Amino acid sequence: MFDQAKEFLGAGDALDKKLLITKQADWAKSSNEPRAAAEMYISAGEHSKAIDIIGDHGWHDMMIDLARKIDKADRESLSRAAHYLTKMEQYDYAAEVYSKMGDQKALIAMRVEAKHWDDAFTLVEKHPEYKTDVYVPYAQWLAEKDRFEEAQQAFHKAGLQAEAMNVLEQLTHNAVAESRFDDAGYYFWKLSIQCLDIA
Repeated sequence: MFDQAKEFLGAGDALDKKLLITKQADWAKSSNEPRAAAEMYISAGEHSKAIDIIGDHGWHDMMIDLARKIDKADRESLSRAAHYLTKMEQYDYAAEVYSKMGDQKALIAMRVEAKHWDDAFTLVEKHPEYKTDVYVPYAQWLAEKDRFEEAQQAFHKAGLQAEAMNVLEQLTHNAVAESRFDDAGYYFWKLSIQCLDIA
């Protein structure tokens, strides 16, 4: 009987109308009408509840529309929306939300988690204070892919000289142990250049 309740309220108090819409949204949610419930929560200004429903159902189009309407001061709701968009693998939409918030750290973390290395490198050029947050996971990812030389360079770019040296020493040791002396000579040369840079 929500329609009758709305008629009864008429042009009454806005707070009462909001409460009524919230109650109707609760009812729609419990009666298994999630899209209607989400829309009602949005109209009542209950963004967190709407975001949870939208996110649980994977409606990325509805999520980004809502995120675009939310004021950038409502960081909690925006952060929640970006989290769900990342979970849905809608990385460009999540990036849009993080940019709206001005949260560069979260944006970079999302790009790293998604393994969008080029985007992460572009962001780190603008915000060099986060280079460790990008280059360390990148180096670890390279090492997992057996691309040790590139991993060593990534550790070096991150400013982690000890890790860079460890990778290079391991590559040198493996080359000697496997009788790949051309590679061993090359790695010893790189090791000497690294030592020179550190000195």
